[in-house]
Amino acid sequence: MVTIGFPRMNEEAGERRDFLPDFVSEAGRLGKVLVEEGYGQGLGIPITEYVKAGAAVVPRAKIFSCDYVLVIRCPADKELKLMRPNSALISMIHRSTHPLRVKQLLSQKIRGISMDALVDDAGNRLVEALELTAWGGMDVACGELFNQETINALSRGKVKRPFKIVVLGTGRVGRHAVNAAVHSGNLERYAKMVKGHLPAIAVEALGRSLTCNKEYLKSIFKKTDMLVDATSRTDVHMPIIPNSLLKELPSWAVILDIAADAYDASATPPVVKAIEGIPTGNLDKYIFRKDDPAYSGIPKFVDTTNRRTVVSCYSWPGLQPSKCMKIYGVQLMPLMRALIEKHPYAPRESGDMYERSLFRASDEFFSRQNKLQQEAIV
Repeated sequence: MVTIGFPRMNEEAGERRDFLPDFVSEAGRLGKVLVEEGYGQGLGIPITEYVKAGAAVVPRAKIFSCDYVLVIRCPADKELKLMRPNSALISMIHRSTHPLRVKQLLSQKIRGISMDALVDDAGNRLVEALELTAWGGMDVACGELFNQETINALSRGKVKRPFKIVVLGTGRVGRHAVNAAVHSGNLERYAKMVKGHLPAIAVEALGRSLTCNKEYLKSIFKKTDMLVDATSRTDVHMPIIPNSLLKELPSWAVILDIAADAYDASATPPVVKAIEGIPTGNLDKYIFRKDDPAYSGIPKFVDTTNRRTVVSCYSWPGLQPSKCMKIYGVQLMPLMRALIEKHPYAPRESGDMYERSLFRASDEFFSRQNKLQQEAIV
């Protein structure tokens, strides 16, 4: 019988996204389930609930010796080293922004299945909480925008105008961000806005045909009260918005980082954020003022000269962990069945959509596609 391990995510105190007992119980039909000591603690779920669900409670190190390791956030490099060759990691690997992580998995012969790369035949993600992502980030950002100082600054003009929110990116995250922005990220706040107690909001969404037009961006940024990064980039080594453009934003403007790509100075070339010179937050800290110490942690080659209030978190759904994990559990179970009961690398010609999705999310397929792209460039 195969073993399925569930480690906790313990890099930040605010990270509480453990899978729920119902999901663990379902996973127990596929193999022997092991959960780390203290699993579910952040959600207020007693460990006894996981024992009732059929899980064995073991120390953290033993989790990484399982045949399958399932965790939302990818484990640290030192913990990946504890995994056995030919075991499988099912996690948000985010390969495009973590190339060295991919190299480590391949070198250790770990079968990586990236949750963020699990898509159907039309390219739609199968494991996602994009609506929670957009609404969670927008709620916090609008909370920063709708403060008395900002409202006063806006009303000092000769003509009172609505807040203007500019969303970069028109994919699924971008579309959710537009909807959240129209509703000020919070339905209670939106009700006050409709009644005239708060300024209205005007939203503009920009796709790639306009984000590359720096002169146009310069002209609209002068009246942009919130700039939102909801982009999905093919080139993570170049920013979309250079730091020099941020000086065009009003002093009170808020930058909402929904994409929350991380810097990686160790990659060649380095991985940078879509909006140059802003920090990346986490569930413990996601609001950054212009003088925040977090700026000192940004790689020195990145220009941070022009600063505004930044709202950023690597995982916005983590603000609603129970709701998030219920969604992920429903989405993941049919994929786990296909992965364990059939074959981790079913051929793309398989008649089962979940098997094809697993193949496309595998390191094998990712490496093959990268090689083809490099050959095409040469």
